[in-house]
Amino acid sequence: MAIDFLKLPFEFDEQLLLRDLDICQEYVWKDHFNTSDYVGEWKIIALRSTTGESVEITASPAQDYKDTELLSACSYFKKAIDTLECEKESVRLMSLAAGSLIKEHTDNMLTYLEGNFRIHIPIRTEPEVTFFFNKVPVNMKVGEMWYGDFSMPHSIEHLGKFPRVHLVIDCLRNDWSDQLFKNAGFDFEYYKRLANEKRMRDLPFIISNLEHMGDPKNFALIAELKAELEICQK
Repeated sequence: MAIDFLKLPFEFDEQLLLRDLDICQEYVWKDHFNTSDYVGEWKIIALRSTTGESVEITASPAQDYKDTELLSACSYFKKAIDTLECEKESVRLMSLAAGSLIKEHTDNMLTYLEGNFRIHIPIRTEPEVTFFFNKVPVNMKVGEMWYGDFSMPHSIEHLGKFPRVHLVIDCLRNDWSDQLFKNAGFDFEYYKRLANEKRMRDLPFIISNLEHMGDPKNFALIAELKAELEICQK
C-alpha cells in the first residue's frame, strides 16, 4: 500500500515547544527562498545548517551540517530532535502566516527508500491549516511527529488566524529508523516493488543512451545493465 504520509509514535509537550519557540522569536527569521512556491508569508530559521548560522536556511542532501547557537538555547527542541536516533542534516523552524498558502510542488530526494527523509513536528497550528499529500488532506496536531514523502506533490492551505509553525527535521535512514517505520506501518515491500518496476522501465533508456555515446569505456557497464534487464524481465 502506498504511504505518502505517516504518523510516528512520539508526542511532545505543547508548552515546552512554545517555550523554545518564544526564544527563537527573538532572532532573525528569513523569507523562504523559493518565492514562486508560496503566496503570503513563509519564514524560516535554522537550528542546524551548513554554516552553523541560524540565518542559513537552505537544505541540500549530502552536506555537512552543524548545530546553530540557537539550538543550544532550545533544550526541548534538542530533546525532540534527539528522539530520532539517526543522523540529522538540516533542522529548521518554518512559520507560515495566516491567509498564506504553499503551492503544490515536489522536493527531490526526500523519500524514505532513497535514504533521506523529512519529519514535521507541529508547534503551533489550527484546524484550519491543512497539509495535502497527493491532494489528500492531513491534519497534523501540535506535538505530533509526522513523516511525509515530499517527493510527491504536496501543498498547504492556511485559513486560520495565527502563524503556523513546524519543527522540520531532515534525517538519514538507518537500521533504527527502518524499525521505527516498519512498526508504524510503512510497507517496505510495496515500495521495493515500485522501485524495481521503475528500474526496469529506466534501464532500456539508460542502455540506449550509453550505446549512443559510443564510448568503449561504457561497454562493460552496458553489458552489466543488459544482464540486469534480462533478469528483471524473467
